Amino acid sequence: MLAIIVISILLNLYSYPTYIGVPIPIYKIKIDIDFSEGFVSVEGPPYKLVIRQGDTGSINITLRRTYTNKTLWILSRLYGIGPDFNKSISGLYPGQSLPSGVTYAINPSLVCLSTDDKYTATLVIHVSLYTTPRSYKSSLDSILIYPIEKESVSVTTLSILLVVLPKE
Repeated sequence: MLAIIVISILLNLYSYPTYIGVPIPIYKIKIDIDFSEGFVSVEGPPYKLVIRQGDTGSINITLRRTYTNKTLWILSRLYGIGPDFNKSISGLYPGQSLPSGVTYAINPSLVCLSTDDKYTATLVIHVSLYTTPRSYKSSLDSILIYPIEKESVSVTTLSILLVVLPKE
């Protein structure tokens, strides 16, 4: 009972919009599989990006503010996850880096959601010729930052299976 009271107090401190006491996400993120290039194939959700050794692929990420009129700042990053996805805890599992030879860029990596319009960032993934062909689990984090109100920081994660195929 005490835990429920503490959670209720914390939720009220952060003033998230709620529905029957349950916090409602104040932004949405998705990978736009209709706008990609350089990949052999793209599926999702769940998201699966297939690419060949030595290639570079790009895909759009869309963000949209919901249920709030606050200006939101969203920072995005991509990282590899541990060998057992169900047991990995973000920030606590060693080796949360991408596989050797895989690099990425997100442009822009910091997005300001000041209206309810859809905002777009581009995720670019490069796989070197020397990356071992196999499937790699990775996560795309979008980190919600309140730079002025200093209310809270929260993270939304999308799982991505990156499949590296041998060069043809």
